[in-house]
Amino acid sequence: MAGVLAVLRDEQIPFTAYTLDRGHVQILTREGWAAERALRSTGYNAMVVEMQEVPVPDEPGVLAELFDDLALAKVNVEASFGSGDGQTGRIFIRLDDIERARGVLQRYAARAAGK
Repeated sequence: MAGVLAVLRDEQIPFTAYTLDRGHVQILTREGWAAERALRSTGYNAMVVEMQEVPVPDEPGVLAELFDDLALAKVNVEASFGSGDGQTGRIFIRLDDIERARGVLQRYAARAAGK
């Protein structure tokens, strides 16, 4: 992890979040292609994947509802992580069909905004 962070620091690539699990690192950044190039040029295996940010109310059961609604829309969740602050949760999610999921995601974003 220290080596990955050093590459990002040296290339001035900001990131919003990360996950680390048994040597596998996922970095959330708006500069994915720059991060991939920098990491690959220093010997790391890296790839860019698109994640959607979904604001949701930070309430018990909301994530279960979101995943149920995505399943009903026949959208598969390929990866997800998130956090909350007691009022609003931020879910980052990789989906197999963003177009089919768009309406579901918009409903949860509106709900988080109190609309």
